[in-house]
Amino acid sequence: LTTYQANNLMRRKIFIFIGIFLVVLFQVAFIPNLFSLGSSPNLVIILMVFLSSKMRLRQLYWYIVIMGVFFDIFLFVPLGTHILLFLLVSLGVKVFEKKLFIIHITWRFFILIALVALCSFAYEIILSSILYLVKYRSSLEYHFNKFSLLYNVIFFAILYNPLLRIEEFFKSYYQGARPKSHAG
Repeated sequence: LTTYQANNLMRRKIFIFIGIFLVVLFQVAFIPNLFSLGSSPNLVIILMVFLSSKMRLRQLYWYIVIMGVFFDIFLFVPLGTHILLFLLVSLGVKVFEKKLFIIHITWRFFILIALVALCSFAYEIILSSILYLVKYRSSLEYHFNKFSLLYNVIFFAILYNPLLRIEEFFKSYYQGARPKSHAG
């Protein structure tokens, strides 16, 4: 690993770290104020499904831990709750990826939309169950709202192309050729 490659790798990790922090902060601070109570999109689940479809699981573990810790701290839930949830979401996407993503790129978009809906539903059920088991909630109630599932699907459809373009930019930028030095 050359110094140039190490610097590019570090820049990419810093950018992703800041991006994760901003998405989680935006999800916790602004999104609930823009939508009715209990039916807001979950941008973090959308980002997890997208990252899970694009990255190897070994690379994804660190982002899962970072995103889960931030989400747990900002939502005041027991530490590790969202790490477990995001790990389950990414493993679920990886299972479907091996079986379904070998087909044409157009169908990949629709499969990801179905995975966003499935992961959103599973996230809400598992979160309610975990919070009930650790006595954080007094009853096993599912706060799932069909509008939040619809919002997640719509927001994923809106954000899919911009996320692809950001990914392509960073692929070309960080894997591009080393700048030529002008030796005199």
